[in-house]
Amino acid sequence: MPPRRTLLASLAITAATSLAGARAGAQTPSINTDLSEPPLVGYKDSLLYVRDPNDLVRLYPHVQLDLDAHGFVGSGVDTVPATFAGVDLAPRFFVRHARFDLGGELWKRIEFDGGIELVAEPAVDGSRVSSATVVALADSWVKLDAGRGLGLWVGVFQAPFSLENSTAATQLAMMERNVAVRGFIAPGGGKALGAAVSGRTRRTTLAWDVGVFGAETISPGDFEEHVDGIGRFYWRPLAEDWSSPLQGLHLGLSARVGARNPRDLGGDAPAITTGQGFALWQPTRVDAQGNLVHVIPADLQWGTGLELLVPWKGFVLRGEAFWMSKQTRESDAATSNLRSGDLSGLGWYAELSWWPLETFKLTPPVALPRAAPDTDHLEVAKMAAVPERRGLEVALLGGGINASYDGASRSGTADPKAVSSIEIYQSSLAFSYWQSANLRFTTDAAAYVTPESQGGGNGAVVVPGNLAGTGSHVVGEIGARVSVMF
Repeated sequence: MPPRRTLLASLAITAATSLAGARAGAQTPSINTDLSEPPLVGYKDSLLYVRDPNDLVRLYPHVQLDLDAHGFVGSGVDTVPATFAGVDLAPRFFVRHARFDLGGELWKRIEFDGGIELVAEPAVDGSRVSSATVVALADSWVKLDAGRGLGLWVGVFQAPFSLENSTAATQLAMMERNVAVRGFIAPGGGKALGAAVSGRTRRTTLAWDVGVFGAETISPGDFEEHVDGIGRFYWRPLAEDWSSPLQGLHLGLSARVGARNPRDLGGDAPAITTGQGFALWQPTRVDAQGNLVHVIPADLQWGTGLELLVPWKGFVLRGEAFWMSKQTRESDAATSNLRSGDLSGLGWYAELSWWPLETFKLTPPVALPRAAPDTDHLEVAKMAAVPERRGLEVALLGGGINASYDGASRSGTADPKAVSSIEIYQSSLAFSYWQSANLRFTTDAAAYVTPESQGGGNGAVVVPGNLAGTGSHVVGEIGARVSVMF
């Protein structure tokens, strides 16, 4: 071949090879093939680890410490006593969470996590004042990795129901879960005791978690016995397109069904509280005869809903809408079953968070929030930098509950003092600065609106202004948190 043609052929081959490499690089992250062994004790990819020389046992100790300051604002806050409000309304500074747990991997097939948490609950159930710190079970589970994306979970872990409930609380834009989730969709913290089968396709394009659970938390460390089937499915249509800013887009569906037997429980239904513990709706009331009546879960309980997550160039839109149906019975000190009814309605929210440094390309793309439960894994290979949460995050949230309670819809005589409507709206704004995945500073503000509460059609719901007789239907909260996580 003449020299000139040889040169042209070489250039063509070089160009084709470069183009193919560019296309491959657009589809998969770059990888450094250095497979040298890491030390037996170290810190890598935000993970503290200890491992044995044969790499059959890996341990991951974790610590979480949340220091909080918060206070309520609005009409009635300064005049209503704590014993009447059900929670201390004065400004406070305290340790909100102190969690200690140990995760690990055994023989590269078994993963586990277990630990305890010291939790300061401003109000445990919304009907009594409690600022005591309780020791609660944080997580206690074992996962058997069956390969090809299949796994079996057994123990106590976050129930696979709802996007927000299945997201680690430390990863949320707000300091606490929103009122729709914490008060209606997955009250009590969302942890359940049972077993679940999980499945993940390649690149987690399709994922599912389906299980049967025999108990669920109603407050930190306190479990209620029942049997529920719970499942969550989600689809990420662009999961394999590494070049797309919408790679993390996902659509999801959750559902659950179960029953409550009076033999197994007699406790009140969960209260609907603000993030800092004020009970907007309580499962107790005084009836027309002056008796204290308790609303107790009974018989069929079910719920289903849709979820959406859309990330795009530093913006993340999250939203959910769930219909919940919870049958109930009412009881007082003299009669175990006065009447039977149901609590049903819609819980929903939409949240938009913004990472401005990512939008203006001053930092790499920020990692999406971690799931809960989530397994730890030490990656031995030196791969491309793992995305993490770093920089400023600004978030707006709007959500609410539009439900009704009819205490005698199934049997018995209706209480003339009972009011059926439960209407609550939350608006929140939060600012967080992530120094790294291990250190975060957050401040947020929330307003809870209860239209026509106490005296109108929304009489089952209260705010401090109602209790003080000012006619206000709004209560606000302001909080700040320093989080240290390893």
